[in-house]
Amino acid sequence: MKSKNFIWLLVFAVFIYGCSHAAQTLPSSQEQVEPTGNVVEITVEGGEFWFNPKTIEANKGDTVKITFKNTGRVIHNLVIPSFGVGTRTIPAGSTDSVEFIATSSGNIRIECTVPGHAERGMIGSLVVS
Repeated sequence: MKSKNFIWLLVFAVFIYGCSHAAQTLPSSQEQVEPTGNVVEITVEGGEFWFNPKTIEANKGDTVKITFKNTGRVIHNLVIPSFGVGTRTIPAGSTDSVEFIATSSGNIRIECTVPGHAERGMIGSLVVS
């Protein structure tokens, strides 16, 4: 009985941690970029432990709208630390969105920040030309 309570307490603690750290706005050293007016809209699904599609493409100055669908069985999120944006940490079957302007070029890391998920392969790329 005690082990079941411990497991539920651990799951709850991981959930609370993920919710509090998912969509932090990080200080940005990004330069000011004039928006192009182009909008890239994409839906990304995530599960244990993957994103599909794994790579998203946009041009510098594009507005990027990502809808993240958690098709897994546990909590997940989609965070782009370099841009300081991300979805909330959401339970299985839920959806959340994020919108931002791609302010720098390069191969930008996308990850799930729930502890252990990126390390198990829940990473992707935003390729900005």
